[in-house]
Amino acid sequence: MTKIMKWVGNLIVFLSFIIAAFALVAILKTKDNPEAIPSIFGYKMMNILTGSMEPNLNPGDIAVIKDTDRKKYYGRRYYYFCN
Repeated sequence: MTKIMKWVGNLIVFLSFIIAAFALVAILKTKDNPEAIPSIFGYKMMNILTGSMEPNLNPGDIAVIKDTDRKKYYGRRYYYFCN
């Protein structure tokens, strides 16, 4: 049992270092262009500022977005386009 706990602990520490490394890369990328939203693997986190998407998304919620081809959008989802 202690071997399993030690292995799980080491895995958690390793994953934490990987996440911290990606966060550091995202932060360093924003120093070049401070107006850009940092992204990791093409995913960006944005904060919902207004209540225009209530009741599903409330002000203060965090949305994870990914840049994709606009032609692929269909169905009942939330879409945000910017030029």
